[in-house]
Amino acid sequence: MSRYASLSETKTYLNVTTISTDDLINSLILSASSMIDDYVGYTFEVEYGSDESLQNVSDLDMIILRKFPVVGISSIESGVSYQVVNDTGIIILDELFTGDLSLSVSFGQNPPETVKIACMELVNIHWMRRTTSGLKSMQMGDFSYTTQDASTSTVSRQGATQNVLDTLVNYKDMYSSRTYPTYNKMR
Repeated sequence: MSRYASLSETKTYLNVTTISTDDLINSLILSASSMIDDYVGYTFEVEYGSDESLQNVSDLDMIILRKFPVVGISSIESGVSYQVVNDTGIIILDELFTGDLSLSVSFGQNPPETVKIACMELVNIHWMRRTTSGLKSMQMGDFSYTTQDASTSTVSRQGATQNVLDTLVNYKDMYSSRTYPTYNKMR
């Protein structure tokens, strides 16, 4: 699982100097990172030499990879010429392809600074609210908690969380390539 911020930088961001809450902060970092992955639709990390293959395709003209941007293509089916579009993980074949296609590609990216900051801010939202007066319970997995006046706290927490995630809108997977790793789009 990806961690978009380290414990030490998150503690600095939160202005925490003790080690007694390290486990809690680590859990919040993992949950925030997972929340970011769910929002954008993929994981920020580079995978080298990931093999993709399509069997028995007919008139294939485009491949959308599971991740983007493409870092490099180390091999593609012999005789196939292609273009990579704007570092989006889309490969357009110059001619329609029929048969079995295999390629080896490196894709993904290291998390941009914006992702790290968003992760630490998501941790901060839930870190600051852990001491809310009237706190009844807290659940780490999905950042939920309950207070004496749950209606206003939950709404403001959800709004703040959504605002942070919305700063990452430019990184969203608009092609659903995580759900549908490759597909054929007819010209």
